[in-house]
Amino acid sequence: MELIPYRDAADGIEAHKDWLGADRIEWVMTTVHRWPSSYKYRAALQVDDRGVEGMFVQLEYKAGKLDGAPERLYFGLFVQGSRSFAVDDGGFTRHRNKVGRGLPFYQKTIGHPHVHIPVLEASYGYAEPIDRLPAEQLWQLFLRRANIYGAPTLNLPDDIGQDGQLRLI
Repeated sequence: MELIPYRDAADGIEAHKDWLGADRIEWVMTTVHRWPSSYKYRAALQVDDRGVEGMFVQLEYKAGKLDGAPERLYFGLFVQGSRSFAVDDGGFTRHRNKVGRGLPFYQKTIGHPHVHIPVLEASYGYAEPIDRLPAEQLWQLFLRRANIYGAPTLNLPDDIGQDGQLRLI
C-alpha cells in the first residue's frame, strides 16, 4: 500500500469535503461468483468547489454467511491515492498495529469494527477499536470523522441493480 506523509493524510482528513458521487450508492460487483459476492463503490470528492485528484471514497462489501450480516464492510477515504482514514467492519478478522509507537493500541491486535487513523510514523496502519454499530451508523461515523458532506444514506448492494442489470467491473 502506498503511504503518504502524515501531515498530508491529516490535512486531507481535516479538510471540508463535498460528495461528488451519485445520490444513491451504485455498487459494482467485483467477483463472478454469485455468493458470496464482493462489491465496490467509489465516489469523487471536492474541496473548495474543485475536485482533488487522488481524493475519493471507496466502499467495499462482501456478503456474510449469516442472513443480513456483512462479512466485510469497509469505508475508506483516500488522499493522494493513499488510504488515509477508514472504518472497517470485517467480522471475525483482526488487525495488528505495527505502527503507532507510544499510542494505546501499539503492538496490540484489534478486532472489528475499528477505525484506521494516520499516526506520525505512517499515514496508514494504526487502528483503534470502535463500538459495534449497524452499518448506517458506521457510515455516518465515517462521514463525520472524515469531514464529508452531502453523501447519501448507505444502501447495501443487491445482485441486480435498480435497472435490472447485473454490474461487473
